[in-house]
Amino acid sequence: MLPSRSTRIRACRPVPGISAAVKLEGLGDSDFFVSNNTVAFNSGAGADGMLVSGISSDSFVLANNVLWSNGSGTGDDLIISQGAPVILNSNHIGRSQLFPAGTINVGTSSSDPGFIAFNNLRPRSDASIRDSGVPATGQLAHDLDGGPRVQGVRIDRGAYEYSGVFRNGFE
Repeated sequence: MLPSRSTRIRACRPVPGISAAVKLEGLGDSDFFVSNNTVAFNSGAGADGMLVSGISSDSFVLANNVLWSNGSGTGDDLIISQGAPVILNSNHIGRSQLFPAGTINVGTSSSDPGFIAFNNLRPRSDASIRDSGVPATGQLAHDLDGGPRVQGVRIDRGAYEYSGVFRNGFE
């Protein structure tokens, strides 16, 4: 199993030959668990946020992720290729291609996530990604800032949990 939890990927340019900031590729009997990541504002012509690719014996679970505004307005925030079964649970996705048949998609939203700023991907107090996630198997106890993972009614989507207690000295 490859877990990816509580990471932030922002303002990257694609590597030649790979059109996405994050590429998850199974080669058979691979299990991917990807939760509470923020992939946003990655640029470049045709750049995408996350590309998921595999074969029928692979499995992918994506939960509580924020995939937003990748590709300078021309890319998709999530692309899922045919083949592997994918479960999407409570993600926040800006632009995406149609999901292949067999994709399980529960609780996906796509409005403005409510980041503090382009260079600060923490949720604002009025952010749509606050208190909107679901408990996920193997989720970390802390967010990317080291604060408790759940600080409100429910877990927040993305790499950061809204603290509301002036973590940076201001709100």
